[in-house]
Amino acid sequence: MGGDVATFFDLSGNTLATVDRRGLGLTWVAWLPDGSGAIFANEPRAPQPLDLSVIRWGRPRVDLGRAVAPDIGGPPLSPDGDWIALFVDCCGQHIVAFRLDGSDRREILTSSVPVSLLGWDALSRVLVESGNEILRVDLDGKRTSLDLGLPAGVHAKWANLTDQSPDRRVAFLLVGADRPLSDSFNGFGVLSLIDDSVSEPTRPARAYAVAWITGHEQLMVPWETVAGRRTVTAYDVITRSERPLAAIGEGVQPSAVSGRILLFLGEPYVRAGGPVVAVLRLGVDDRYKNVNVGVDLDVSPFPLADGRFLVYGGDGWLYVIDGEAAAKS
Repeated sequence: MGGDVATFFDLSGNTLATVDRRGLGLTWVAWLPDGSGAIFANEPRAPQPLDLSVIRWGRPRVDLGRAVAPDIGGPPLSPDGDWIALFVDCCGQHIVAFRLDGSDRREILTSSVPVSLLGWDALSRVLVESGNEILRVDLDGKRTSLDLGLPAGVHAKWANLTDQSPDRRVAFLLVGADRPLSDSFNGFGVLSLIDDSVSEPTRPARAYAVAWITGHEQLMVPWETVAGRRTVTAYDVITRSERPLAAIGEGVQPSAVSGRILLFLGEPYVRAGGPVVAVLRLGVDDRYKNVNVGVDLDVSPFPLADGRFLVYGGDGWLYVIDGEAAAKS
């Protein structure tokens, strides 16, 4: 984005849209999380709220009105991608859902105290932390609540949604409170919201989660090797069951996962960066393969769909790595 016009491209270099940056006074842009468009502010980010607009590729620009610009990750989109939920006041007390085509808006919540806007669940309900409760509000205003289950005398001050499963049935929440929630955390802790229950997160022992690989399964990699090998598994966060995916050599923690491809930026055990990536196909390969992509890479890869990864080159260009092609080279 620069000059008088902001131009949006897809990864094939096709122009998706152009926006008259100077005419609109455009100062800030974030992609919609599903990639279908962008939301932008028509004035500096402070003070809030701002005049916000949305453009979806192939459709006219929609002026939403005044609302608080979301974080750089983009606004909370409904599962069908048709609605966004935003604060419309400066103080985190008034939430409105806007239909992206500009045809409707719904009042979600007005509170006398600040609340935390978390996102949406699988049933298209807006999730809001208010005190020691999670409120779930649908577009017709129906509201249900879940208790956070905090220890007696502990009061939540805020919450963030740190991760959510692709099917939105599972969400991990970072909760800030007025006193420690456990021996491990000083004033904050992590809780899992699964369908209609809140609990402490559970995962297989001595393993770490790398990425979501199905609706609510996470790819788990053991911390340790046994006889020089690790068994990579899929962990179902809802049923708490685990299934093996592949046995691989010692390898390294993957930088990113897309489809069945584990990709590490840099040669294992040597250095990060440079022109080499290490690629492993789950269920096919038992060890990483080093592949020279011909350009120095500076930043950890970002997973795209279908085994592809977006990387930033040392020459200032963005590149897409096809993991399947790299593994076969």
